[in-house]
Amino acid sequence: MTKLKQERPFWKRVLVDIAGFGLILASGLVGWLPGPGGIPVLLAGLGLLATNHEWAERMLHNIKTNGTRLYDIVFPDNKRRYLLYDLLGLFLLAGATLVKYKTTKLWLDTIGFMVVFFCISLLLLNRKRLEKFTNFVLVNLNAKAFSKSLLLFMLVCDTMHFIKVGFFAVKTACT
Repeated sequence: MTKLKQERPFWKRVLVDIAGFGLILASGLVGWLPGPGGIPVLLAGLGLLATNHEWAERMLHNIKTNGTRLYDIVFPDNKRRYLLYDLLGLFLLAGATLVKYKTTKLWLDTIGFMVVFFCISLLLLNRKRLEKFTNFVLVNLNAKAFSKSLLLFMLVCDTMHFIKVGFFAVKTACT
């Protein structure tokens, strides 16, 4: 441990470790949910642990460097692949939306919702659209207000999905 990490009181280090390991465990529990899943929760847990442990700091650094390499492998700078990913994303998005709104089966509805989020992610990551949009927001708009709005939008989408799932569960139980 570095000097800075050793200077913290013991009880603070223990609380940060408990919170970090708790977030890592929570990432496995929320990983299957629609939306970003457990990846941000896992990274937050590793970030907390990195404040006290060098192994977590190294792991977080490896994830950051290998994550960009993985992005370059999955989304190479190739116009044909750009077009292929766009067409695949739009086709799957249309199919998932149709399945989601035409079905009354809970499991099909949930799969449709997850495919919709996958397609939106594919369309945003292809051609570095998300990066371009984020840079535009940071340069031209108030970034804090935007990030709060985006977080609220994701929360509302997930809440609406859980309400719909709960409604279907009650509807299925009553029939």
